[in-house]
Amino acid sequence: MLRRRLQRLSVRISTHPYWASLPGTAPAARMELKELTWTAAAERSSWPSAPPA
Repeated sequence: MLRRRLQRLSVRISTHPYWASLPGTAPAARMELKELTWTAAAERSSWPSAPPA
C-alpha cells in the first residue's frame, strides 16, 4: 500500500508543471529534493522519542 502511494506521488511530482518549466535542470532539481527528504528523514529518525526521565 505504501509503495503504491509512493509511486503515485512520484508520478504527480514528475508530471507537475513546475518541473516542466525548468529546462535541462529538472532531473538535478528532483534529485536535490529527494536528497533533502532523505536527510530530513534521517534526522527525524535519530531524534529521541522522549526526553530522558
